[in-house]
Amino acid sequence: MFKTWMNQIKISYMLHPLAPMLIKEGKETADPSVPDMAFVRTEHYELGHTVYIPGSSTKGILRSHAEKIARAARMYVCDLFTNSCNNRQNISQDTTGKEAYKLSCIICKTFGSTQLASRIRFTDAYPSPEQLHTDQDPNRTELRCGVAIDRLLGSVAHGPFDLEVVTRGTFQGEITLRNVALWQVGLLGLTLKHLNDGMVQFGFAKSRGLGRVELKLDQIKISASIQNHVLKGIAAGSYEAIRREYGLEKIVGSDQITLSAYQEDKSWALGLWKDIWLNEDQSWEFLRLCAIGPLAQFIELNHC
Repeated sequence: MFKTWMNQIKISYMLHPLAPMLIKEGKETADPSVPDMAFVRTEHYELGHTVYIPGSSTKGILRSHAEKIARAARMYVCDLFTNSCNNRQNISQDTTGKEAYKLSCIICKTFGSTQLASRIRFTDAYPSPEQLHTDQDPNRTELRCGVAIDRLLGSVAHGPFDLEVVTRGTFQGEITLRNVALWQVGLLGLTLKHLNDGMVQFGFAKSRGLGRVELKLDQIKISASIQNHVLKGIAAGSYEAIRREYGLEKIVGSDQITLSAYQEDKSWALGLWKDIWLNEDQSWEFLRLCAIGPLAQFIELNHC
């Protein structure tokens, strides 16, 4: 399916910690000046040595919650560790992408698997460069002291140990969806809404109050064929042969929505292909429409 460019939706977002947050460094060090549990860091061309949120962490957190949403809607979701789609459907390296897509569950269709490319890509989220010029410490970190409690005795079993947490600032990142049906956009939109509702936390020690965040949409850029304000997903916008090969026939009728308002770039327009931008309010409305229309109908047609 990726051999043809059908649509692309790029979501630019800003993530603010509402409570202390810790994305743990994956390796330990013998340096006594480094906290026992340090926030992950990397080198950035503009920010230098800085804390950041890896794209893999964001993808894992959102995928896990999307699985819960799908199971709550009585959709089948495979278990990656015990009964993955690859094992259950005998998907191997010899299986074509078309067959792998048809045989995969709703989550693997969207977030990918070892034999199926993901429709969603996540960049690393870095501190906002604008804050760097106005604040010497835009993403402030502090040390917290923690202990492990023996559940039988109620006394300290291990510790104390230091946790390095980010307490304020803004992380900027992007989520890109390519060649997607609109129900997949709706699934991501519902997951992001639950994130803002406090149902999803980031990082370590979530049960101890860490990891509550707020996600603000900067803008959404849509690159697709749009006619009369109608945006079509891969089912409604592709040829009948492609729909049949990927098993998209049942969702053709629900795989389009009407966009009421947007900003259009006409300088690069090619026929019906357009680049359009949605501001923050329009972005949330777009994600809501994809959830209550295409996603709701997809669930109705495919629930167990």
